[in-house]
Amino acid sequence: MRSGSIFALGLLALLVGAVAHAEQPNIVMIVADDLGWADLACYGNRFNETPNIDRLARDGMKFTQFYAMPVCSPTRASIQSGQYPARFGLTAHIPGHWKPFEKLVEPPCALAMPHEVYALPLALRDAGYATGHFGKWHLGGKGSLPGDFGYDEVFEFIGHAIPGARVRAAAEGAQAHGGVHRGSGGVVH
Repeated sequence: MRSGSIFALGLLALLVGAVAHAEQPNIVMIVADDLGWADLACYGNRFNETPNIDRLARDGMKFTQFYAMPVCSPTRASIQSGQYPARFGLTAHIPGHWKPFEKLVEPPCALAMPHEVYALPLALRDAGYATGHFGKWHLGGKGSLPGDFGYDEVFEFIGHAIPGARVRAAAEGAQAHGGVHRGSGGVVH
């Protein structure tokens, strides 16, 4: 059985179990770039103090068996799709790396997660959840934003700019590498 299927079955079991209860639990997933599992106190780090994340882990659910890709876009694609992102050519951060002096040339990288993917917000919506994506998406530009994959509410941070540094609404022409997209169900406000 493929691991994407295993992930999807595990998520489905979680969702079916949640639906069986009178009140569904809230699901909050935090994805942080460049944060390793061993950087958090709830996973044993004795140097970094992470009391709020520790409380979320203590009162919620902690994942201890997980695989992530080495950079942001493929990691986010694997979470959203439940599949290895190499299945659809997303093997580097979007828009990919160009290293003119390397002896090994990387294959071209997909510029967006494909719309054929049964994405996480669709599975959650089918289980009766309202969904929201708040923060960095980095899985494609116009036409491939969080709302286009089924998120009900969106406050997306686009690219690598620091919040507030080059903030513009998507309706005003936010470009990759700087800007904010606010939306609801894929509609820009």
